[in-house]
Parts: sequence; C-alpha cells; structure tokens
Amino acid sequence: MEDFLKYIKDFNALIRSGLFSLEDLLNKLEDLDFASTEKDIIRENYTSHNRQNKTSNDFIGLSEVFDQVSREGYIALHSAGYTSSDIFDTIDQVLEESNIKPFGYIAYHEQDLLRAVELNQLTLSFGAFKNSEMTRSNGRSKVETSLYFKGLLEEKGLKVEWNGDPGQKLYVTNFNFTKTFDDLDWTYKRSLTILENEST
Repeated sequence: MEDFLKYIKDFNALIRSGLFSLEDLLNKLEDLDFASTEKDIIRENYTSHNRQNKTSNDFIGLSEVFDQVSREGYIALHSAGYTSSDIFDTIDQVLEESNIKPFGYIAYHEQDLLRAVELNQLTLSFGAFKNSEMTRSNGRSKVETSLYFKGLLEEKGLKVEWNGDPGQKLYVTNFNFTKTFDDLDWTYKRSLTILENEST
C-alpha cells in the first residue's frame, strides 16, 4: 500500500482527465503489480469522479480546436504517450497508417496532462511540416502555425502564453483539465479518422 500511495496522485489525475477507461487504469495497476485492494480504490475514485463531475468548458474548447485543425489537415493528439519523443513516435504512426499528408501537428503527452491537473497549465507541442514524401506545407512557418493555434484556442476563451520563440511550447494557463469518461476514442485514431474523412 505504501508504494501505491506514491502513484495514487497520478492515477487520480488520469481519472480526472476522463481520457482513460476504468479498464485502461486497472491494466496500468496490473503492470505495476498492485493487488485487488488498490484496484478497489481506483474503481471507487473512478466512479465518484464520473458521478460528481462534468467535463469542463476548457477541455471542450481544447477538443473543439483539436478537431477543427484535424479537419484542416493537422495532426492533433491528446495524451500521446508519456514524453515528447512519444509524440513524435505517434506522429510517425499516423503517417504510416494513412496516405494523408498533414501540414503539421499540435499535441500534449501524459506528463503534460499530469502537470495540467496539478498546476492548471497545459503545455502544447506544435510544429509545421515541409513538403516531403509523407508530409506537406501549407505555406505557414512554425511561428505562423503557432500563432494560428494560439488564436484558435483564445477564440474558445482559453488563455495562452507564448514568447514567440518557435523552439518554445504553448502554455494554456488557468486550464481546468476535468473531463468525464465518454467511451469515445481520444487516442491518435481520433485525429487520424477526421483527417481521412476530410480527404474523401
């Protein structure tokens, strides 16, 4: 139980994000070799969160922007892996599974999610692609792409900080990362499906 207490904060954050099913969370517990008692705590916390809370306007705004830019030809990823390198691995997976040539990407990973729940600040990675065998450019530079994403997020009432450096990420401040689980697919396949639908 002592080891479990080290992880419970992160598990509660994942529950609050609403991006993971109860099965996903219990599988994570199994990977960490926790027993039935710990699973019962997660089940209780999961049920309580989904019964007592509702999805925040902040997350609704974020998801609407991600869906919009996916329709426009960008890869938009929710909780893509655990680190920045996982984001690029996921982008590669999207490119491999589709014939769509995207213009760029916007994404956050699980560590970004955990920090957002704790600190109310969501970090967003972004990029603009060049013309290549698997990607294309829409004429926007990385700076212009960042400003475009920033403007869309601000139109949803979100507060976004960025210092204009293309090497720096976007920071959505005062962000309430609260969502109830809804059985929708919030993996990379969400953006991939939208990209493919818009291309037909």
